[in-house]
Amino acid sequence: MRTANSLRNIFFVWGGQFFLVFFQFLNRFVFARALNAEYLGASSLFTNILTILSLTELGFGTALSYSLYVPLALNNQAKIKSLMRLYRNVYRLIGFVIILAGFVLLPIYPHLISGNPNIPNLDLIFILYVLNSGISYFFSYKSTLLSCDQKQYIHSLIHYLSVYIMNLLQVIILLLTHNFVLYLIIQIAFTFIQNLIISLVTDRMYPFLKDKSVKPLEDVDKTQIRRNVGAIVFHKIGDRLTNSGITIFISWFINLTVTGIYSNYKMITDSVGMIIAQAFSAITGSVGNLEATETTEKIYDTFNGVFFLNFLLVAFCTICLVCLIQPFVALWVGDSFLMNMTFVVIFVCNFYVSCMRRSVLVFRDASASYYYDRYKPIIELIYSFVLAIFLIKRIGIVGVPLATLSCQLIISTWIESYVLHRHVMHKSMRRYVYRYLLFSLITFIDSIIVYNLVGIVTIGGVGGFVLKLFFTVTGASVCLIITTFWMKEFKLVLVIIRGNLLHMIRAFKKSKQIV
Repeated sequence: MRTANSLRNIFFVWGGQFFLVFFQFLNRFVFARALNAEYLGASSLFTNILTILSLTELGFGTALSYSLYVPLALNNQAKIKSLMRLYRNVYRLIGFVIILAGFVLLPIYPHLISGNPNIPNLDLIFILYVLNSGISYFFSYKSTLLSCDQKQYIHSLIHYLSVYIMNLLQVIILLLTHNFVLYLIIQIAFTFIQNLIISLVTDRMYPFLKDKSVKPLEDVDKTQIRRNVGAIVFHKIGDRLTNSGITIFISWFINLTVTGIYSNYKMITDSVGMIIAQAFSAITGSVGNLEATETTEKIYDTFNGVFFLNFLLVAFCTICLVCLIQPFVALWVGDSFLMNMTFVVIFVCNFYVSCMRRSVLVFRDASASYYYDRYKPIIELIYSFVLAIFLIKRIGIVGVPLATLSCQLIISTWIESYVLHRHVMHKSMRRYVYRYLLFSLITFIDSIIVYNLVGIVTIGGVGGFVLKLFFTVTGASVCLIITTFWMKEFKLVLVIIRGNLLHMIRAFKKSKQIV
């Protein structure tokens, strides 16, 4: 049942995310031509400022997710109601705090911009970003219940349909009016509509949530939530400030134009990374259920299989990015938005290391073991900020991904893995380290082979890109199969695929017989 739920969630998430990426890139394509690069920089800067403001959430949603796994498994409706009532009250407060904090920052944010950008109504634009972030908290808490109950696909369906329509309307507005304010008003309207629909659907699926008779949480539950929130807050502060602060540094030390160019590359890797992240988000509920009901050995075996799938997915995406990101940017927004190849290689390496952490993080978060590495994000924050400032001043924009890559390689990857193996699976890290290094070597070798293969194509334009895409996808697939077919995890993946294909065929035949 867990496998079926995970596959269904992944199917909806991936299908939706692929189309979402298309609409987002179409949106940015029109954006780059309807407005100048300074608008891109302002959009990236304001988004990251609001990401930092969302620290007021303090990881409460993650802590509550862990608290919901057992009540959902036992169908303890009374406890679910109590937890959701607490969640609702906290998230409404967070929404108001973010809006208030945004207005307080109104006279401060201009000091984070180097130079004088040629953008009218900049204060109004900032306020609209603040409102969009704040109102997202008033209903969105109910989507957590769907995720924890292994029904992520329902949230995904509503979310993706809403975002598709929003992006199309934004593209039309940009083409007809070139008005960034109207563009943002559409975004605010759809943020509200999407969360309202999710709230109504959740209420219909779980009618007991409407029950006014809600018992207060027991002291032991409150203590557990406070403990988890106390640990997660360090992770939230470190992660949000590290990721968002880097963009603010570029705006501060360089200018909004470079910030906009950087944001194009970040949008590409973030879009690909989001496809990977959504897959793991889709199985979080199943992992939580697994850890709440199964033995340590079962959890460990499942983790090893998930880690191998994590590697295959990330390695394939990494090879594609190395070979295609430069020709894609040139085709998408123009040659004037290209960075040098040194930047690209470091940027893609950063992507690889970041995404290879996904399997560890989903098992760590589902078990609430983030308590044991709660101080890690603060160390990451100090390390990456100091190194980023030092490198930006000396080697420019290349120093940004280099600082982040260094932080992930030296601190993040190994501490998170150590916590998971010691406190959740109670196993040595020896096998994990060996596999991680082997997988990285395979990715490196395969990337070089495919990059040189694609280099044969010298044709430019759309036709050249399509040809490079074909060689990249084919080459990456063949190379990964050749370099991994001997592993037992590869055979296990084939068994799982075969089993699910047979299951779908039997279900299809059965449906035809019924008709």
